[in-house]
Amino acid sequence: MIAIRLAWRNLQRNRRRTVLTSSALAIGLTVLIVQLGLLDGTDQQSINNLVAYDVAHVKAFAPGYMDQDLPGLDHTLSGVDSLLSLLDGTRDVVAATARLEMSGMLIHGGEELFTRVVGVDPVRDGDVFGTLRAVVEGRSIQDETPVALVGDRLASDIGLGVGDIVTLLVRSAPGALNTRTLPVVGILSSGHPKVDQFAVYVPLSLACDMALLPDAATEIAIRTERLKDSELVSRTLARIIPGPDWRAWDDLAGDFIRLARMKRTAQGIIIAVLALLAAVGIANTMIMAVHERTREIGTLRAFGFSSSLIGRIFLWEGMLIGLIAGSAAVIIGVAVVSYLGVHGISLEAYGDMDIGYPIRDAIYPVINAGSVISSFIFGLVLSLLASWGASRRAARGQVVRALREGSL
Repeated sequence: MIAIRLAWRNLQRNRRRTVLTSSALAIGLTVLIVQLGLLDGTDQQSINNLVAYDVAHVKAFAPGYMDQDLPGLDHTLSGVDSLLSLLDGTRDVVAATARLEMSGMLIHGGEELFTRVVGVDPVRDGDVFGTLRAVVEGRSIQDETPVALVGDRLASDIGLGVGDIVTLLVRSAPGALNTRTLPVVGILSSGHPKVDQFAVYVPLSLACDMALLPDAATEIAIRTERLKDSELVSRTLARIIPGPDWRAWDDLAGDFIRLARMKRTAQGIIIAVLALLAAVGIANTMIMAVHERTREIGTLRAFGFSSSLIGRIFLWEGMLIGLIAGSAAVIIGVAVVSYLGVHGISLEAYGDMDIGYPIRDAIYPVINAGSVISSFIFGLVLSLLASWGASRRAARGQVVRALREGSL
């Protein structure tokens, strides 16, 4: 305890230096906490959007479908109704739905845009995806009536509104061009650019009719009890229902996961730079303290203080600086992340530019207890390592030389 008391007294005696050193470390740790909160929030939003509007928990495809660079209607699942009935009685499958997706063109007035035409089951789709519940204007697809649902950004690009008539042009499975003229009954806004800017949703029966593929689908999407069980459920389904190509969400979201890992690597580089700057500052402060207090160190040694105790005093000084800085960083960092988590970080400046994540309007950082605690511990370890050299130098000092010459 005497080492802690002396260390605390020394920090109070040199308050200006203590504040400056602690502030530098606190700023670095605060930036770290905010950046980790931003990355955690981005990852969480991205996963939520991917699962809710794109990849679901598990998907089934016809063999070979996912091997194509631009998947089309060459590989589709047949006998969809029978497959869905089988899945309805399968353990761990909460809900399942079929979708038929194909490339097409949206024509309105003199405007033409390439788009994804997605056929959805009005009854089943809402149990797996959130797409049909993301309507912000008009109504959703409620039955098999031939209507269209478009994303708000796509609608803005081509000047569409509820009640407008559009023409969809697609190439059917046999290769013939097929068109349908449909009313737009709703505009949706999901927060997922792939949904809001590049897709038109129609009833599944209409999509099958346009593709000339009755009772067929390009995919079967499944929701499980928990997202983390997706891989296990995928392997189970592949065993009990062989034939389809079963994929868990993380397999389908491989591009996003790789991007997230790259972001984490870049984050690691930033952390390394911050750590180096903070360590240099703390080490410099502790070495200066040793040089300024050589006679004091010699006096303590003359009074019988052991070299290990002297070393521990300086280690505790570094540790206390880390505690002060870490505590301040946690308070400030959590406050900043909490504020941004409510108000978000707007992406409007990016416009329609793809930032690589399935997020469009704003990013909402989140407080991750693990990230906050690890940042706090990181600050303590950094302070301890930075003060270790000074503590060794103080412990090795010679009593007579320190008292007579003022040097160690």
